[in-house]
Amino acid sequence: MTTLLPCVCAVSRPSPEEQRPTSREARYSVRATCVAWCIPLLSVLLTFVASSLESLSAAELLPGQSIAEQGIAEYNAAMESPDRSQRVAKFARAEQLFRQAIEALQSESAPVPADLWVAHGNAALQSEQIGRAIVAFQRALESTPADTQARQNLEHARSTLPDWIRIAPDSQLTDTLFFWNSWLSQQQLASIAALGFLVAAFILAVAIGTGSRRLALVALLPLLLWCLGSVSSWISPANSAQDTVVVVADEVVLRSADSANSAPRINQTLPDGAELRLLSERPQWYEVEVDGRSGWIQSSAVER
Repeated sequence: MTTLLPCVCAVSRPSPEEQRPTSREARYSVRATCVAWCIPLLSVLLTFVASSLESLSAAELLPGQSIAEQGIAEYNAAMESPDRSQRVAKFARAEQLFRQAIEALQSESAPVPADLWVAHGNAALQSEQIGRAIVAFQRALESTPADTQARQNLEHARSTLPDWIRIAPDSQLTDTLFFWNSWLSQQQLASIAALGFLVAAFILAVAIGTGSRRLALVALLPLLLWCLGSVSSWISPANSAQDTVVVVADEVVLRSADSANSAPRINQTLPDGAELRLLSERPQWYEVEVDGRSGWIQSSAVER
């Protein structure tokens, strides 16, 4: 009698070498990852280049150029006028012309050059419109933070205000740690942060596809660039200026409620050029903070 033995079938398992992707598959995976991340990276670069070219073309074809030239002529005539009243009147006329040139640019969604903002601020300062001068110099620094003339003129305009309303100077520690904020605008800082994030993501994707730890460490540099760019954009003067308003009228009353009949909140009236922290807003009214006290001011008396 024949004894039948059970048949034991050995299940073959792939070796670790067989489990790994072939060199051809790895190369294909790396190429696909590179292509997937190169597309958004190139789109960001092309957008940045296109915006730069658009700024250059807008500077060459200035919509309000003729109006700005009239403002320059009026400003020069004011400088040569010996009579003070005539000189102030001509400076005021130059300020109006520069403002019209700026509005012509803004109506066409074109960038306003920093030198036009500075010219507007100088004319406003000479015509004793401190508030409009401060706003103009701030706009110039938002577009070109390294503009020395705009920074010096802004400090001079602020120095003409009473001590009780004068704002405190910016933190020197922040200016020292983030010194590049005086060179780059908020938009440029945000673009650098976005570019750093995309480059870091691209390097990490390639590192994961190839299994390279050294390549993953290289991604730390663009990640650091992303962090610094994001923090710098957040603490930039342009970002903080969005929470402030500047008084552009004389002897403005800070009231205890959003009504013209409400009682004054403080004894002094707010001078032209006072910079106030914006707390909230309602139709035709802004709630602001002055010397630690909050009150309401008409929106027509300030600029943001």
